[in-house]
Formats: sequence, structure tokens, C-alpha cells
Amino acid sequence: MKGEHLKRGDLKDGSADPGGYRERFETYRDILSERLDCSSAIRRLEQEKNLPDPARLYLYGFVPAILDFTDWTLKQAIRTGKQRLYFLSRDGWQMYLTALYLTRKRKLPIECRYLHVSRYCLRLPEYHLDFRQGMDKMCVGGIDVTLERILKRGGLTKEEAEEIAGRMGWQDRYREILNYRQVLELKQTLLGQEKLQEYIKKHSEHAYESTMGYLEQEGLLSDIPYAIVDSGWVGTLQQSLQTLVHSQRPDISVEGYYFGLYELPGEADPDAYHGFYFTPCTGLRRKAHFCNSLFEAVCSAEGGMTVGYIRKENRFVPVSEPSGNPNKEQLQRNQEALREFLACYGGENSQNADQHGSAILERLFAKLMARPAELEVEAFGNNLFSDDVRETSLKRVAAKLTEEEIQNQRFLNRLLIMAGIKKGTIHESAWIEGSIVKCGMQEEESETAVRKNLRHACLYKYIVYGRKQIRSWAAVKRKRNRNKRYAFCWKEGL
Repeated sequence: MKGEHLKRGDLKDGSADPGGYRERFETYRDILSERLDCSSAIRRLEQEKNLPDPARLYLYGFVPAILDFTDWTLKQAIRTGKQRLYFLSRDGWQMYLTALYLTRKRKLPIECRYLHVSRYCLRLPEYHLDFRQGMDKMCVGGIDVTLERILKRGGLTKEEAEEIAGRMGWQDRYREILNYRQVLELKQTLLGQEKLQEYIKKHSEHAYESTMGYLEQEGLLSDIPYAIVDSGWVGTLQQSLQTLVHSQRPDISVEGYYFGLYELPGEADPDAYHGFYFTPCTGLRRKAHFCNSLFEAVCSAEGGMTVGYIRKENRFVPVSEPSGNPNKEQLQRNQEALREFLACYGGENSQNADQHGSAILERLFAKLMARPAELEVEAFGNNLFSDDVRETSLKRVAAKLTEEEIQNQRFLNRLLIMAGIKKGTIHESAWIEGSIVKCGMQEEESETAVRKNLRHACLYKYIVYGRKQIRSWAAVKRKRNRNKRYAFCWKEGL
């Protein structure tokens, strides 16, 4: 069986293409044909280097996005008078390397720094500032959420977490996987645990001192105009940074530039969050054809997650997970490919990127992420990923699912299962489209079945992100109307 999503066949001209690779790469070259600056640099690398297929896919599918986002970020910074940009670990590492190259090449008056942070190491020190808000951040949904994982988000030791589970009578449910509704119900129980609050306060206050020392050392409490740069999605890192900075410098407002934003934290100022590829109120089609988990797994740094800071020789030094990034080998190849690309890339200006960039990225991601072939699934589907703040329970980004498990992901089936009307279990996948193609590869599903499952996956994203987009429109409108009323009252002296 031949097909873009399932089997590799021959080229259109009839010549043999047993791996299906040549046709796929020809498709990517066609998409990038209007971006001569990118395509010529990649073709030059292909001619000079014996690049493995995953590295070539990375160059065609991800590097144009990294380049365009970094270019956009630098322009935004110059336009708004920012003198320093902090690229957040680890998703900001490849953008940081690109920014260093572009600022040197164009002689831009912007200082680029790499900031070692994580959701965990920034949330923990802020929990004691507002315990209830801290519980809101601990008790969030995700893949395979358990009471154990929730308690570890609060910095509790193994012994402390088991003690709290015993006090709650949850010894036998300690590692039971919870759905979103159960997590919200559990939060109410946890709010009544005084011993839990005591433990969290202890760990939070201990982390606060070293975290603030690191942030001050790196200049986030200074008067230099700056912004942070990250992949994005919800913007909670900026919210945590804002809370910590405000605890000592309430006059400093933190701004952020993001590759994409699905939504904003509650009560966040929408004018302080800037999205490149999509925002909470825009880009529904782009969101439906995009996979943020895959983007994170591929566009990251090889080091481990930052878990805290220690003082060493009068400096605060970040402490990382010693195991490093589970996708270390591929990320090292990607970073080497990125460096070689930048060495071939001109970069004096970006007029070509401004004219065609966004439309080209849409076509690239729709192909690579939303309608992948075996080539992409084999290259990236086995990368390990965790959506938890402690990076526990690593899963393959394209989880191995059966046809029945994939059909349970469909919108109507999911609703019926969650309501208890239909029997079944919802097994999540960080890259569901990759899982669909992987299932077709392993179970010899027909191309029609694979295409149908991909359409349902896309439809589900349209529904989920469409609802979020409507809520975001309403929230931003309320926020700005409220600000207008405040401004009018202040002006009129009311």
C-alpha cells in the first residue's frame, strides 16, 4: 500500500524510492523554495555533509521556525527598547544560539543571556507567598497524574509525601492515575491538610533565598529594560518570575516573547505576553496542525532540568538533574546541525522571512506534525517526553497505541468515556498524530483508516483550541474594558 501517511512508495516519475525519503524531502524543499536564505543554506549542508535523516528533517522542519521566531523576537526587543533578553532553559537554548549569531552578524545593541530555570524551581519558592495559589499550580492535569506526583511538585520528600497520603487515607491510591475532575476534587482535600501546608512552607522558604539570589545575580532585579524568551504554551514561567521579582521589586514588570501561546495564567496582563506563531486569541488553524510536545522534545538543550540553586564561591549556581535530557544524543546532533546551518546562513537581513515566513511554517508543521509519514515518526516519535514539572514518568512522544485506544481519543468517544456512559480508558499521547501513524505501521491498518484517525485528531484540536480561543477573547475584552473604566475613573477623579 502506498501513501503519504503510511507506506513508502515510488516517486511520481516512476523511479524507485524504496525508503520514500527522497519524495518527502522534495516536498520540504518545495515548501521552502520561497525562502532562499534557508533553503540554500540547507542544500549546501546536504552537499557538504553526510547528514543523517533525522538531522536533515530537523533542518527542514524546525530550523526555519527557530530562525524566524528569533528574528521576530530581536525586532520586538529593538522596537520596544529592550536592552537584554533572557532565553529560558531549556526550550530557549537553540533560540539563544541563533540570537547570539544574529546579534553579532547584524551588530544589534541587545545583550542575550541564558537563564537556568524550570517550572519546578520557580514555583517552589513562591508557594509560601500564597499557599492557595500554590495549590492551584500543584493540582493541574496532565498525562498520568497521581497523588504522588502532585505532592512531589510541592517539594516534599518521599517520606513526607507518604505521610500525607497516610493522613488522607490514600495509601492504596498513592499512585492511582487521576483524571482532571479527580485532581480538582483532590485539591479540596489537600487544602485542608495543615501538615501539608507546613511541609510546603518549609521547602518553599528554603528555596526562596537561593532562587532570589540567582535572579538578582543575573540582573532580573536591575533597572535594565529586559524581556524573557521561551517556547511558551501557557506562560506560567513568566507569572512565577513576576511573582518572585515583585516580592522584592514591585516596580518591575516582566514581559515575555513566546513562540506560541494557547492561553494565559489567570489575572495575567495580556499586554505583557507576546506570541509569535499563535496567541490565545489567534491562530486556530496553526494550533490544530501543531504539536507543542514534539516541538519541545526536538528544540531543547541537552542538559538536565534545573531543580534549584546553591551558593558556591560567592555565586549562585544552578543545580540540574544529573541524568541530563533523555534525548541528549539527538539534541547534540541537532545543535551541531544548527551551528553548521548558521555558518552557511547569511542573516544580514530578514526581508525574505518577513514576506513568506508564517505561511511557510504553517505548511511545514501541517506536513511534519499533523500529517506525518513513517520518516518523521521514526525520526522523532521515540523521543522521550514528560509534561510534569518534575519530569517524572517519561513517555515516548508518540505513544504506542492500539486502534481501539486511538478511537477512544475521538471527541465524542472521549466525552462518553469521561461521563461513564461508554466503557473504555483514555490513553494519552503527547503526539497523537505520530501515534496514529505508528499504529498504522505496526498493525497494518489501511491508509484510509490512518487518514480518518488523523482527521479526527485534527477535529478534536479544533474543538479544544476553539473553545479556549473564545474564552480568551472574552477574558481579554473584560480585562481591557476594566482597565478603560479604571483609567476613566482616575482621569475624572472618581
